[in-house]
Amino acid sequence: MARPENKRPAERGDYGTPVTTREGEIANALLASIKRELADADYFTREDLIHLGAFNFVATITRYNYIRIGIRILIDRGQMIEKSRTELVMVGKAKKWQPIAKQVSTQEENILQLTRQILDSGEKVTVMGVVDAWKDQNLTQNVKRSIVRNAFLQFVRDGIIEHVSMGVYSYGRASKT
Repeated sequence: MARPENKRPAERGDYGTPVTTREGEIANALLASIKRELADADYFTREDLIHLGAFNFVATITRYNYIRIGIRILIDRGQMIEKSRTELVMVGKAKKWQPIAKQVSTQEENILQLTRQILDSGEKVTVMGVVDAWKDQNLTQNVKRSIVRNAFLQFVRDGIIEHVSMGVYSYGRASKT
């Protein structure tokens, strides 16, 4: 008796549950959007994915659910790696990922220079003001925001800048001497 042809098993998700065709379509749409819109980014956050064009036609809660499903499937397929609770990276760029603390120390001089340029122009400085002035294409806006926010915490501790009001900073006591 001839052996039956071995068919490829159904795609499996969390805990071996089969992935529906709809879920597979969601994952494929997310992957295509990442490749198109975040191609230059070394890594990205879940928040960055919420702003992709792939699912901007649905309500925010549905978009969040689609992103959650897509991430789960891409991780299960081995196409994406979850580096932290919020940070994700495509498999081919995994070696470029660095934790935020390492990014802060790597980018500290650049952030400080941008901060001083804004303050020297007579304006108060904000996290988003520095993020908008930062031209690195390998980091997404949300990753830059996290790095700058953490750098600002360090700058405040060091007295370089001081917190004036919600999200607004000026030169600190160490900068005045």
